Amino acid sequence: MIIKRPFVLAAALLMAATIACGGGGVTPSSTLQSITVSPSDQTIASGSSQVFSARGQFSDGSSKDLTAGLSWSASRPSVAIISAGGVATGIGDGTTNISANSSGVTGSTMLIVESGSPDPLGTVAAQSETCAPGDPSGMACYSLNVSCPKINDIHAEVKASAPSSKASGTIVFIGGGGANVFYEGYTFGTSIISAVVQHGYTAVQISFPDESLGWLTGPGGARALACRVATAFRWIYDNVHMSGAAAPFCGHGESAGSTALAFSLSHSGMAALFSMIEPAAGPPLARIDNGCLCHQPAVQGPCNASAIPQCYEADVKTIVDTTYSTSLCSQGSDNDAPTFVHDSVLSGSDALLAFPNTDVHQLFGDNDLTAAVPEAYQWSQSLATKRSSECVVNSGHSMPNFEGAAMKISADLTTYCKLQ
Repeated sequence: MIIKRPFVLAAALLMAATIACGGGGVTPSSTLQSITVSPSDQTIASGSSQVFSARGQFSDGSSKDLTAGLSWSASRPSVAIISAGGVATGIGDGTTNISANSSGVTGSTMLIVESGSPDPLGTVAAQSETCAPGDPSGMACYSLNVSCPKINDIHAEVKASAPSSKASGTIVFIGGGGANVFYEGYTFGTSIISAVVQHGYTAVQISFPDESLGWLTGPGGARALACRVATAFRWIYDNVHMSGAAAPFCGHGESAGSTALAFSLSHSGMAALFSMIEPAAGPPLARIDNGCLCHQPAVQGPCNASAIPQCYEADVKTIVDTTYSTSLCSQGSDNDAPTFVHDSVLSGSDALLAFPNTDVHQLFGDNDLTAAVPEAYQWSQSLATKRSSECVVNSGHSMPNFEGAAMKISADLTTYCKLQ
């Protein structure tokens, strides 16, 4: 009995080790036999995304989620691209195979990408007008009446400052709020405009002066109202830029001005026109549901040490209310969540998030603690194509009011406004 005890103990220890190492999962000796990619045979709109998962089947009969631990690829990158986490984004019309590979074993499925239907643009009735006293000589000014489907017409003012020689491109500027004043209304706005003109670009400012909240004056909701700006952008491209694809057409938006740019790309099909955009301190209204309903926790911003609440400040809720001409956001009813999502830049599957010909360069102020920061960062992180972001020191939310930020904006636009 005494002699056998060590062997009994050794056997018990061996059994315990075996249970600890292999029980309840894939055993060390099992091999990967096949991979199943789900869901199968999907169809999405160009610019929208589809999340795929991969599950491995092993020789011992077990299975395991492999989504994050293998190599994803698309057979036709011109049709769709796919991230390391299995998120595919449609780029152009066509069919591609989405494949997941691990240890030489591959599983695949088919993805069809079709052209999405962008929100319709409106029409413009325009006429030249005399510029205001004090405007630089040679500036061209225009009065626009913009008509969009199912919302009220609006009056817009446009003024263009051209360089003395042939322009290298065109940069459109739109300010915050509803852009009811020109961009030069910021402390250093005129300096920014002058700098890009001196570098050979035509600078075009747009404002909507007749409404208390400019283009965001409802009813209709922010998404429908964004047609006003997208339609004006299209008119500027056709009638002021006039260079087509031969020269870059770029845009800079401050706060809700960057929302107008984001809506133009994600919902109005304008990515084909813009070579580069620089959203500053935005886009806010990227997730109106989070801002109005206030259910989501504070999140870490790209520049800040502390987490930033996603719940809108009272003045922003008032702005959203104005887009509906009701107190929809201030009331914050969960019953209105579908409306808020639909009217957000990140509206779901119909929001285009792939802009292969547009460089998106985003700016954040390190002192900006508004709810615009987390939703703007979420939008940029959702983009499937070229994007970058930077933190600007000693800058708050209205970035053209800060000298260092103004210099950064000027430098960025004259550096990055290039054909892609």
